[in-house]
Amino acid sequence: MKLTLAWLLSYAAEHNWTLGDMAALAGVSARTMRSILKGTYEANVEPHLQSLDALRARLAAEQTGEELPFVETKLARYTMDLAEFTRRYHFSGILIGPTQWGKTEAVKEYARRNPDKVVLVRCPVSVSPTRLLYRISKQIGSPPNMKPEEMIDRILRYLTPDHLLIIDEIHHVLRSDKMGMKGVEQVRELRDMSGCGLLLTATPEFQAAMEDHQLWSGMLKQLSKRNACRVYRLPSVISTEDLRQVWEFYGFPEPDAGLRASVEAAAQESGYGVITKRMHLARIAANNAGVPVTWDYYLGAIRKLQDMEDGNMPEDI
Repeated sequence: MKLTLAWLLSYAAEHNWTLGDMAALAGVSARTMRSILKGTYEANVEPHLQSLDALRARLAAEQTGEELPFVETKLARYTMDLAEFTRRYHFSGILIGPTQWGKTEAVKEYARRNPDKVVLVRCPVSVSPTRLLYRISKQIGSPPNMKPEEMIDRILRYLTPDHLLIIDEIHHVLRSDKMGMKGVEQVRELRDMSGCGLLLTATPEFQAAMEDHQLWSGMLKQLSKRNACRVYRLPSVISTEDLRQVWEFYGFPEPDAGLRASVEAAAQESGYGVITKRMHLARIAANNAGVPVTWDYYLGAIRKLQDMEDGNMPEDI
């Protein structure tokens, strides 16, 4: 168990987590987590240790797991074109789109295609100016253990008007109140002082906070007015054209009307993430069988995933 705790502490330090972040992911209180780490927890600790073991396994799997291939749909092209626009013309933009709508994969692909011009970081779950500075500083290759002022200096010496700074999942700031606001102001200041482009990606809750949240609306409205910072919205519906690009990428034939309606309904409910994972698993199964992928394999992937969720682990995972 000591190895698990040591691994989790190392992971937390690397990802700039707080004790509360780790406790929340493990499903325990911060006080309980602190007692476990100190070895002073007096109640039955076994259930909590099992939760920590499960957390470690999940995080390790995410670190080593295979990334799904990037499919350049119309939505993805729009996102990458917006990134290029904000970079080229030194604009600031906020891209709003539902969860699993492909925002993150598109900006990651844009960063892969423009490694010398893009600094892409994911907004931490628990936000503060220092945590954001740390992630940006780490992304540009700065040494660890720098003071905030040193990180700012290093970042400003790196960023130029030809760069684009992307903060993915900026809606996380809404859960950090004043520290989140200071984090947004810190990002805005980096943009103002460097002259680089800035793109923030967020879910619709961020836009809602801009419009009528008691604490956030005034500050965020000011953000949107500064430096030509505009709000851009992805469509609220994934088109059949985009879905066709995805299933053709994975090698599926044109589905019949009923199956197509089922795929479209699943996409509108859960976004690209669920659909692409099912298709990815289906293609792996078909490849293992040495046959072309069909929609029967897609339906089989759905059944396998449902069995796993119900506690029935298949033999051929």
